[in-house]
Amino acid sequence: MKNNGNGSKAAQNKIGAVMVVGGGIAGMQSALDLANSGFKVYLVEASTSIGGRMAQLDKTFPTNDCSMCMISPKLIEVGKHLNIELITNAEVQSVEGEEGNFKVKILKNPRYVDIDKCTGCGLCAQSDLTGITGGEEEIWVDRIKIDESKCIQCGECVLACLKENPERQGVTHIAQERQRLVELTAEEHEGKAIDTLGQELALMDPAAR
Repeated sequence: MKNNGNGSKAAQNKIGAVMVVGGGIAGMQSALDLANSGFKVYLVEASTSIGGRMAQLDKTFPTNDCSMCMISPKLIEVGKHLNIELITNAEVQSVEGEEGNFKVKILKNPRYVDIDKCTGCGLCAQSDLTGITGGEEEIWVDRIKIDESKCIQCGECVLACLKENPERQGVTHIAQERQRLVELTAEEHEGKAIDTLGQELALMDPAAR
């Protein structure tokens, strides 16, 4: 370690890849700490967006501070960090190997929405309300996707998207196949995994390299 001139110490010779499971506040902070230390970080989240339970709270105990006021800077930092690769809407299928040398297989679920074309107008979510599903939205608004378990293939969301953005239609009924067995490997460098599921932090020997 050496001083970088402003009182802090810069990490040297950091090699390896780390997988963090869970994109809540614990997972985001773990990913940022590791990424700022020079590690490549794969942040895997089951939902369509990071933030976890804290992003859903109004205020936090004991200071009653605004949750989003505290977590928003971290959301931006994680999204823009060059050492962090976000893998959302995904599930860990298997982990093989050992600490420092592992292979992970991930099931990445389809959104049925092209996020590169989606403008976030929300018209698809407004149109996609039916009595058959009990009035619940089949489209998730936090980061647009279609819920397969509730979609009745009525096509209303597609029509709403086409009307608003005829040249950049984001919602599609073309079945997107699940991207099965997306592999994260630590082939020529060390690798570790951190599990932050359920707001609990469990470490796989994070100090050892």
